[in-house]
Amino acid sequence: MNVLEVRDRDQWNRIVLSFPEYHLHQGYEWGEIRREAGWILYRYAVLDGDRPIAAISIAARKLNSSPFSLLYASRGPLMEWTNPRAWDGLRKAIREVADRTGAIFLRVSPGVSDMESAVRDALVAHDFRHLPNDWTLWNAPRVIVTMPLNLSDPELIKRMRKKGTSHYLERAIKKGADVQMDSSADSLRRFYKLFRDSGTRKGYPVRSFQYIESLSRHYLSKGDGCLVLVSHGGVDVSGVLFVQCGRKAYQMHVGNDDVSPLGRELRAGYAAHWSALRWCRDNGCELADWGGSMTGFPPRPEDYGYSLYQFKAGFGCSIEYLTGYYDMVFRPGLYRTARLGEARLLPFAYRMRARLNGWFEHTRETGTRVGTPD
Repeated sequence: MNVLEVRDRDQWNRIVLSFPEYHLHQGYEWGEIRREAGWILYRYAVLDGDRPIAAISIAARKLNSSPFSLLYASRGPLMEWTNPRAWDGLRKAIREVADRTGAIFLRVSPGVSDMESAVRDALVAHDFRHLPNDWTLWNAPRVIVTMPLNLSDPELIKRMRKKGTSHYLERAIKKGADVQMDSSADSLRRFYKLFRDSGTRKGYPVRSFQYIESLSRHYLSKGDGCLVLVSHGGVDVSGVLFVQCGRKAYQMHVGNDDVSPLGRELRAGYAAHWSALRWCRDNGCELADWGGSMTGFPPRPEDYGYSLYQFKAGFGCSIEYLTGYYDMVFRPGLYRTARLGEARLLPFAYRMRARLNGWFEHTRETGTRVGTPD
């Protein structure tokens, strides 16, 4: 058994893609995007001869000027869950990262089904605590929706909701809308405005334009994703950004004008997603991960994101309940404080950040330190 810190992009991606539950968030490119946002990345693989039996990409975030950090392995680890040698190597790698970073705890959120009891049992047996949360404000969603893409256009349409989705696929085009697939600097800016305005209306914070540029640089510019914009009469009404990792496509971000009369009339989100899904299918993707359902499990009409879930389900998506969140604790006293802050302070910061979406972007662009939200 060999525990190896991997720094080479191609070598790491080969290791990640060798596991059936691989995910974009464990890929090299996503780690680099996190690095550009201020995280420190550590990538370790456990090899049995030449065969990977475990791998984990850990992002570390220092807590201001303190010597302590938080660790997160989104959709990790990747491993042979019942292999003792894999666990021996993985724990050695985790401990090395924890010692190097002064970690308080490591959170993991494997991309495996909650039905996989062997995964839960293995994590708990190796000192991970299973959290009761069905969602958090800073981790990958537990309740997700996915759909197969290895189907023809007629087969994909057959899976869609008849009184709704399939009816609206071409509506915007029939009414004169223009559907563009382009990742130029101008298109990125246009998409970002839709994305930011949607977040401000619906009450969630959006990341900076620099983050969208990072997605474009690491994925779109290499042919590993697409940006679709729908406009009518020079007015942008919808946009969606998908990226690709292996044979899986991931919906990253959406921006919709769903409040103006034109936006409500065109229902352009259907045309944007239909174009993006076909592009992903034609570029070798066999599965589309639409991200979180924004509901509980099972979904209920009173859930906050139920209408969004219905939109996704209309395309033929299936809902999945993943195994959830697990913490390995290194400093119990500080961990209790961190969990208290996560429960009480993070929701307030989340709401305030959402209200200031436009203002934060304005200060980044102008270099000013004061101002008001736009």
